[in-house]
Amino acid sequence: MTNFTDGAPTTPDGYLNLGCEITPCKGKRPLLKGWQDHKADKGDFNKETNIGLKMTGLTDIDCDNHFVKRFAGKYLLSPASTFGRKSNPNSHYIFSGESDYKIYSMPEDFAEYCKAYPHGNTLLEVRSGNGHQTIAPGSVNETEKVEWHHWVGFQKYVGDFKKDVGKIALSTALAILYPSKGQRDNYCSAIAGVLKNHTEWTANEIDIFVYNLAVFSAKEDE
Repeated sequence: MTNFTDGAPTTPDGYLNLGCEITPCKGKRPLLKGWQDHKADKGDFNKETNIGLKMTGLTDIDCDNHFVKRFAGKYLLSPASTFGRKSNPNSHYIFSGESDYKIYSMPEDFAEYCKAYPHGNTLLEVRSGNGHQTIAPGSVNETEKVEWHHWVGFQKYVGDFKKDVGKIALSTALAILYPSKGQRDNYCSAIAGVLKNHTEWTANEIDIFVYNLAVFSAKEDE
């Protein structure tokens, strides 16, 4: 059987040998004062500390909403190394290179629609650059091991990263608001019209977006 995590780092040494910057954490909180600029080594870690992977030179898409994972498979154009916990696998997609830090959220007016999701109105977070870190495999988060699910190294994203992540976030928001049967044709037609009039997307791009929305927005109880 092929092991899709061969060579993936799980120890401080493993990350350091790949040239990564890491910092020891208790839970999700960095322990070292001025950790953003401190060059940690393996001596800063022990069995009780988690591995905070600093986002210097890296970009992590942190997603807990299951709709994000559905649409990520359609719009992320480059292979990503992914990790997460048993209860929330593939909740992180990581690439080399930096992007702008950004949190994509639904407006507070839509809180009622989002209350069942792990982070409520927050759809996904793009964590990147100095001053940001993420708890990496080899750590324990809320009693669960953080583990790699797919390892291809840290690969640079090929394509328009912001546009593609924006499609994922927009698709997720529209999927959360997706109507019941009988209203869906009008809903999708309205979205297509808005995209045609307010974006520079091609007709084919809009068709694919609306098709994916219709296919992947099905509610679990239907």
